[in-house]
Amino acid sequence: MVRKAIDSKTARAGDPESNVPKHWVLLVYAGQRSYAGNTGYSDVPAEEYRFDSSVPNHKRLAEGDLVAIRTRKGIEGFARIARISSEPGTRTRRECPQCGIPDLRERFSSTPRFRCRRGHEFDNPAERATPCTLYTANFGGSFVRLSQPLAPALAIQMRRSRGAQQFAIQPADFNHVDSVHLPERVKLWVLGLAEEPTLVPSDADERGVDAYVLGEEDSRQVVLRQIRQRRGQRSFRDSLLSVFMHRCAVTGCVVPDLLEAAHIHPYRGPQDNHLSNGLLLRTDVHTLFDLHLLGIDPDTLTVFLHPCLRNSEYASLAGRRIASPGGVPSSAALKWRWDRFIAMSEASR
Repeated sequence: MVRKAIDSKTARAGDPESNVPKHWVLLVYAGQRSYAGNTGYSDVPAEEYRFDSSVPNHKRLAEGDLVAIRTRKGIEGFARIARISSEPGTRTRRECPQCGIPDLRERFSSTPRFRCRRGHEFDNPAERATPCTLYTANFGGSFVRLSQPLAPALAIQMRRSRGAQQFAIQPADFNHVDSVHLPERVKLWVLGLAEEPTLVPSDADERGVDAYVLGEEDSRQVVLRQIRQRRGQRSFRDSLLSVFMHRCAVTGCVVPDLLEAAHIHPYRGPQDNHLSNGLLLRTDVHTLFDLHLLGIDPDTLTVFLHPCLRNSEYASLAGRRIASPGGVPSSAALKWRWDRFIAMSEASR
């Protein structure tokens, strides 16, 4: 897998030297589950996550941390913790009526219904209420729901500790997975950057007769979606390979497996696979371009970098003029992207 490293700001989560928020995978048990040592919590995944002082890592979860919400289907979405509230309360622990241990397995196709780790079987576990502190982590409307859950294997890949696999709150690092699996909004969170304001696209101004026209759909929804089809549709990429003579427009890279079809104005449908709306970019440069960390001046076609990259390994790209041997890309699409880049850069000052 080609790693899509963004910049040094994406330090390992939990690193005491880093200002990057900690990352977590939060388990939400919906419906049937095999472990039955407690009665669970009333989670509303799109709004909040509830836990108590008996849960490992409960003291480490903090406001501003980034979380992936996982169910049995996989990762359903991502959120940022806006606030954490607490109150005294009790939790109900189910125990084996014979030996008193809480390590129970609930069986849905066998009888008796429960079996403890020591092998005792029974239909009705004993219940014991114990005092604890109840916590609620509220997401403040930040939840990003995925159109399709990410495979459970990706949640495992995100974990930073193999020993935490049974924990409801699992230390994670979203940098452990390919960035293509993260929604664009989450990538901005990982980088510690603010979300971009909405800007109005300008009219199209194209080379040739067959002009590319920007779509009318609200662009605010576009930037919150996962980066679509990293290599673009086959015909779109093949055409861009020809237009750019199999070279990255910014770096000059000629390794075919590292070259991707980048949409200047975000992809929403086949009409956006217009050649004037495309650049051939190396994978990591494509990611920077999509995150508005690398901008191209529509008037001079010169490359500019977000301030966070100026002392990085990408510093040498600043000031280059993109190579476009097949013709000048859409100035309207470049202007749309450039405005986003400028807004992002100014927000960091």
